[in-house]
Amino acid sequence: SSEQRLMQDLLSGYDNSVRPVYDALEAVDVQLGLTLTQILDIDEKNQVLTTNVWLEAEWYDERLNWSAVDYGGVYAIRIPCEKLWLPDIVLYNSVDDYTSGYMPSLAMVYNTSRVFWGPVIRFRSSCKIDITFFPFDTQVCKLKLGSWAYTGLEVSGFYIIICMNVTVYVCVLAGVAVHRNVVYYNCCKEPFPDVTFTIQLRRRTKYYFMNIIIPCIIL
Repeated sequence: SSEQRLMQDLLSGYDNSVRPVYDALEAVDVQLGLTLTQILDIDEKNQVLTTNVWLEAEWYDERLNWSAVDYGGVYAIRIPCEKLWLPDIVLYNSVDDYTSGYMPSLAMVYNTSRVFWGPVIRFRSSCKIDITFFPFDTQVCKLKLGSWAYTGLEVSGFYIIICMNVTVYVCVLAGVAVHRNVVYYNCCKEPFPDVTFTIQLRRRTKYYFMNIIIPCIIL
């Protein structure tokens, strides 16, 4: 089929360990977005926030382009992500190892060299939780994402954020903010950019009144 022939032609001689630019001095611009789909757990004792997120990453791979006319009008193809170069995005403040949580997924590749990769990920991130004003407390947790191996001269980014109206039975999502940071470490002269998503969670006071405080008063 045209799609099978296209797949073979695109991946013939393709090296997924090499950045997708012909000019070695050029950085790969990665557009990064994050959709928070579910808050699974807030562990006050261990200071851990567990979330399900949909990571959205876009970039251009100069080696992946073709004329749709030559392949039966096919202008986009789905390729297993492990066959392509991927930005090595990790959660810096993860309480687990940096490779856990990622689910295998397909990347959408367009004939213009545009690549879209949207894995679903479960994050377990460290979060300083203060329950001094429980159950009237508001917690602020962060998800700090960035490249593990590449410097800002090799992989850079500009990003969007898409946040769903996420609720769980004990709290509501009060706000989300995103900031880009550039850090210089003692080891290296190159910049290391990261994207930090700040999540504000407000506890559902009514839930605790109805299920904990009022039953205790009655007893």
